[in-house]
Amino acid sequence: MKSHTPPVPTPPPTVKEEHKESPSTTKLRFDDSNAQPLFASLEVLRKAAFDRFDKRRGFEWRIALALWAGMGAFGALIVAKDSPLRGFSVVLFASAMALTLAGLHASFLWPLTKRNTLDSAMSFEYEDEMRRLIHWEFLDDKIDKERDRVKKQHRNLMTNYSPRFQFLVTLVLGAIIVAALIWKSMQVDGLN
Repeated sequence: MKSHTPPVPTPPPTVKEEHKESPSTTKLRFDDSNAQPLFASLEVLRKAAFDRFDKRRGFEWRIALALWAGMGAFGALIVAKDSPLRGFSVVLFASAMALTLAGLHASFLWPLTKRNTLDSAMSFEYEDEMRRLIHWEFLDDKIDKERDRVKKQHRNLMTNYSPRFQFLVTLVLGAIIVAALIWKSMQVDGLN
């Protein structure tokens, strides 16, 4: 018995169309033969500046974590139940130590932030020049606005989020230790 399936229509012949270039693909072309080596050189410079920034930022955080660990250990030691350290002179000493550590931390962060700002600015400049070479513009204007905001944010210790956060944590840890010492000094020994 024969089946009554209709024949499958043959597809229309494929016509080879030439690839039409969109504006986004033409933007990635270099204007002349000197632009591509310049682009590669700028990428090396951009990466070197960013790597310096990145390594310095890692070092900055290791120092901060070590400082905080030391402050935490000191705080735990002097606030411990069996510690004889209490009284007005201990509170004054801890307050002076906390302020000194915060000052030392700020004096460490200040020049580091300047160098990070320089390397960050250099990296952005190289990237901007690379974008000019290939005629690249982001389709979303928000990206350029956010990049400009980040560039401005990296300018100093108080507007750059990382060192600002580190410095504030150092201050808060110092204040917690001093507050704990004051609380301990006010306790009556018999009320354990």
